[in-house]
Amino acid sequence: MRFLSENLAEGMVYQIDSGLDGNDRVFSYLSPAVQRLHGLAVEEVLANPDLIYAQLLPEDRDRLILEEERAFATRTLLDIDVRVRLPSGEVRWRHFRSAPRLRSDGHIVWDGIEIDITERKQAEETARRLAEEGLAIQRLARISNYRWDIPTDQLTWGPVFFEIAERPPHDFPRTMEGFVQLIHPDDRQRFRQALDAILAGHPIRSIEYRLALPQGGYKHIITHSTVEFAADGQTPRVLSGYAQDISDLKRAQLEKDHLQAELAQAQKLESVGRLAGGVAHDFNNMLGVILGRAELLLKDLPDPSPLRHGLEQIQTAARRSAELTRQLLTFARRQAVAPRVINLNEAVSGMLKMLRRLIGEDIRLAWSPDPDLWHVCVDLSQLDQILTNLCVNARDAIGGNGTIEIVTRNVTLDAAFCATKVGLTPGRYVMLAVADTGQGIPPEVLPHVFEPFFTTKMPGQGTGLGLATVYGIVRQNGGFLDVTSQPGQGTTFRIYLPRVLKPSPDLQPEPPLDPPRARAGETILLVEDEPGILEVGRIMLESLGYQVLAARTPADALQIIKDRHPSTIHLLVTDVVMPQMNGRELGERLAAAIPGLPHLFMSGYTADIVAHRGIDDQRHHFLAKPFSLESLATKVRQILDQTPRPDASA
Repeated sequence: MRFLSENLAEGMVYQIDSGLDGNDRVFSYLSPAVQRLHGLAVEEVLANPDLIYAQLLPEDRDRLILEEERAFATRTLLDIDVRVRLPSGEVRWRHFRSAPRLRSDGHIVWDGIEIDITERKQAEETARRLAEEGLAIQRLARISNYRWDIPTDQLTWGPVFFEIAERPPHDFPRTMEGFVQLIHPDDRQRFRQALDAILAGHPIRSIEYRLALPQGGYKHIITHSTVEFAADGQTPRVLSGYAQDISDLKRAQLEKDHLQAELAQAQKLESVGRLAGGVAHDFNNMLGVILGRAELLLKDLPDPSPLRHGLEQIQTAARRSAELTRQLLTFARRQAVAPRVINLNEAVSGMLKMLRRLIGEDIRLAWSPDPDLWHVCVDLSQLDQILTNLCVNARDAIGGNGTIEIVTRNVTLDAAFCATKVGLTPGRYVMLAVADTGQGIPPEVLPHVFEPFFTTKMPGQGTGLGLATVYGIVRQNGGFLDVTSQPGQGTTFRIYLPRVLKPSPDLQPEPPLDPPRARAGETILLVEDEPGILEVGRIMLESLGYQVLAARTPADALQIIKDRHPSTIHLLVTDVVMPQMNGRELGERLAAAIPGLPHLFMSGYTADIVAHRGIDDQRHHFLAKPFSLESLATKVRQILDQTPRPDASA
């Protein structure tokens, strides 16, 4: 014992006589190391054994006493870790280990050692903390380690994987084949093939698959593995690695793909819109000449006349062409609009009778309004287009008996919902939905339904501009259009229009049916760089009784003002986009000579191109080409009636 005592680096040797009944604690031997371990001399402890016990932390002292009583009663080994507080105040960990033996006099003697295990305990605590932190990181990353002992077919997983799989450990397969049965049936063969390739030493280290959940559904898992071979270098012994739940990543990727597809579609539609805007000007100018000439000829043609039918056909075809151009511009969000703050319920209710006639008696039209609907800002004529196009589309999809339901609701769209929709921002919206019980739209067709001229109808049954027009109207009014459909289960179009607070004043009364005419002495300066439009416009205005001064260029217009007294000109009617200077600039130049001279701007260009020239139809008088005699007469009369006669400049 003395040899052991003197050579035990981190501990001491002791011998305790516990007497006949085990209640005594008398040290019969104590190694000198007690000075190093407890800061006490051997003589002090031999004289008062309680000095050692006094250093124990209270809760550990109680544990030690209970363990001593147990060991004495059972005559078995005492083995315990406790903490002591040294005279310096430092707390250290100690391990006590002693064995009982019966001495010849009947006393129980304990031969034992005390070892300082503070460093070991600190290492264990560090390891425990690191393990907890590692587990927390695994939970955060949704990742878990695993190990497959191939010879015994024992598969073990880290605790996080049971959380990922949503199964308790006792209910989880412990063999590889049992685990494979939890994999989606469509992924099992690929999983087995990849597993065989890994075990054969091929450079395949990851497998992606879907794992079945006990409550239904699947999670996407990716497993990264490494193989440990036996001594022969050929036989796989252990497969280990980690598995990660990538379900959130998969969902994010699907959302990203969806957004990219929506963005590509939006860009494609925008390109078509630019194309529509590019041809609109020339097309509208040509239509303006055709419609204007036809209208003037019909006006002067005697009735009956063999020419009337042909002219009316020309006029009808030109009007249909003008409507086609207008639809293209609406799709491209470049048509001038007059939005008002309205209650959709009131507007839709006023259209129901017309819509019921439109869809026919075989189809039931259901109307489900929200009684407390918020206001929106939209052009009423465009709302009519929206409902007409959607209901016609629904009617054709039903093709017999069925139901079309129109619904309005207040909705608040959050960031999560808007994140999946290109161009939609969180906020409060009014939803207008049109749902049908028709055949539904096939998945391969759904991405194309808003493309201009795309149609699945037979030739002659549609232009393919109906839904494209709806798309353009909704976007032009600051809204968002969404469509959901399943083949055989019908289709629902949902329109989200931003909520507004203040209603608009009542509409102005409709203009009179008969074109208003000129009053005595009223003169109009007409400026247009297209000769055909200039001539038609001049003839129209003269037929209404106005004196017309026609100019092909802004320079010609300025020269006319210079050559005659400015006070004899009462209105400037000018094209917007012209060489040398645009219509707004010309108006500003003329205002210097004729203060207060009113302007009427006209153009066949799209609304955004006109706006770039400083013309806003909300602040200026504007007439879109092609225009009729009635619309020109009404606009001119309206401007002249609200404008005092200009005086000559000084």
